[in-house]
Amino acid sequence: MRFLLTVLITLLSIAAGSIPLRAHVIWSDPDWYLVKTTNFALPIKPSELPSQDNTSKSTLYLRFTVDPTTDLASKQTSNFEAGVVFSGTDGFNLGVGTAWNSWGYSAFNAAESGFANEFPGEYDLNSNQPITAGLSRFEPPRYGVPRTLVVRVQYVPGEFDHVTVWLEPDLKAGASELLIPKEQTTSFRADASFDRILLLHRGVGSGWRFGNVAIATSFRDLTEKHFWENPQSWTFALRLILGISLALGLWRARAKANRLQRERDALAAQNALENERKRIARDLHDELGASLSEISLLSSLAQSSTNPLKELQRIENRAIRSVEALEVIVWSVDPKADTVRNFVDHASQFATNFLSCAQLRLEVVPPSTVMAGTLQATARYNLYLALKEALHNIVKHARAHSVQIRFDLKPEELTLTVADDGCGLTQNDPALAADGSQNHGLRNMRSRLEQAGGSVQIESTPGHGTTLRFRVTVQPRGCEIPPR
Repeated sequence: MRFLLTVLITLLSIAAGSIPLRAHVIWSDPDWYLVKTTNFALPIKPSELPSQDNTSKSTLYLRFTVDPTTDLASKQTSNFEAGVVFSGTDGFNLGVGTAWNSWGYSAFNAAESGFANEFPGEYDLNSNQPITAGLSRFEPPRYGVPRTLVVRVQYVPGEFDHVTVWLEPDLKAGASELLIPKEQTTSFRADASFDRILLLHRGVGSGWRFGNVAIATSFRDLTEKHFWENPQSWTFALRLILGISLALGLWRARAKANRLQRERDALAAQNALENERKRIARDLHDELGASLSEISLLSSLAQSSTNPLKELQRIENRAIRSVEALEVIVWSVDPKADTVRNFVDHASQFATNFLSCAQLRLEVVPPSTVMAGTLQATARYNLYLALKEALHNIVKHARAHSVQIRFDLKPEELTLTVADDGCGLTQNDPALAADGSQNHGLRNMRSRLEQAGGSVQIESTPGHGTTLRFRVTVQPRGCEIPPR
C-alpha cells in the first residue's frame, strides 16, 4: 500500500508540473495544405517563433511531410519547383523539396551546388531508396508516395548556416540523429535566415500537399514519444493507478466487512446454539424432572395406599405424558424435521389425534404452496407448544363444537390460525389485555412466540368463538407445490 501511495504522489507531482517532462515542439500545425503555382505562408505568429537573422547562433529543426501530386513524370515536359522555403526580407532563401532543374528531392537557393547538380544553389538529397545508379543518390518525387523530411539548421552569425537534411529518417520512439545512416544524410551551407516560412509550388503539375509540419529545438522533440513521455499516457496511467487503488481499497473494505459479518454470524450462531442448549436443558428439567419427581412421589404413595392400582394408573399416565414431552423435545432439534412441510404434517397429526379424543370436529386447511425452507428449532418448538396450549384451552374452557386450523404462507412468514366456535372472550377478559396479564395459558403463548421472534394476535367475540393467529419467520430455500 505504501508503494501505491508513493506512485500516486509521484504521478500527481508530474501532472502538476513539479517534475517536468521533456520539452514539446515549439510550433506545429496538424493541417494539410495543397499548394499549386503559388506560395503559402505558414500561420506562425511572431510570438510563437521569433525570426532568425544573420546574428542568430541557435539550432532549429524543421519537420514536414509531402505527398507529391506533381512528380518526376511532370519534368519530362517542363520543370517545377516545390518545397518549404525560409523567406527573409530580401526574398527567398533556403528551400527544401525539389529544385527547378533537379530530378529528385533536393534543396535550392543553397550557397553551394551538389556533386551531380549542374545549376547553382541546387543540391540533391541523399536517400536510401535512390533511382537508377549513376544519376547520383537521389530519389524522385512520386505520386502517392509521401515522404517526411527533417531539416536541421545551425545558425552561424555573419556566415552561411550549416544545414543538414534527412530524407525519410527513423522517427520512432528513442530514435536519434546520430544513428541515421549516411545514405539518408545530406549536409551543405545556405542562408536559412527567415521572418516567415513558406510552402511553395511553381511550374507545371497539380501541386504538392504539405502537412505534419513542426519546428523544435532538438531532433528528439520531433520523434514519437515513449509511453512515459506522453502526457496522455501519464493521465491514463494516473487514472489506472487511481482506479486500481480505489478497487483495491473497495475490495479490502468489502473483505473486511465480509470478515466482520462472518464473525458476527459465527457469534450469533454460537449464541443461538448456547441458547438452544439452555432451552433443551430447561425443558428437560421442567418436563422430565417434574415428571420423575411426581412418579417417585406416586410410587411412595402406592406402597402405603389401600388402592395401589389407582396410584399405578396415575404413574402410568404421568410416564406417558413424560414420553410425549420428550418426543416433542427430540423432534424440535431433529435437523430432518426443520422444513415447513414437516411442521405442517406434524402439527396437523397432533391436532387430529388430540381433538378426536375430545370429540370435536376439526378442519385443517394446509397452505396452497409449501416452501422448501426451514423453521429454526426454537421457532418450531415454541410454535408447536403454543398450538398445544391453544387446543388445551379450547377443550378445557371454550365449550366449542368445532375447530379450524389454517396454515398461510408468505415468502418469509408462516401464519398458523386456530379458530373455534366456542363461547369466546369478553372485552374485559384478561386474555385480551395488552400488558401481558393474560389468563388461560395465553400468557405462555405470547411468551413462546416472542422467544421465537414471532407474534400472536387474539380476536374474540362473546358467543362467536376465539381466533388465535401465530406468526413466525421461515428461511426460504425454494418452493414446491404439494400434490392434490
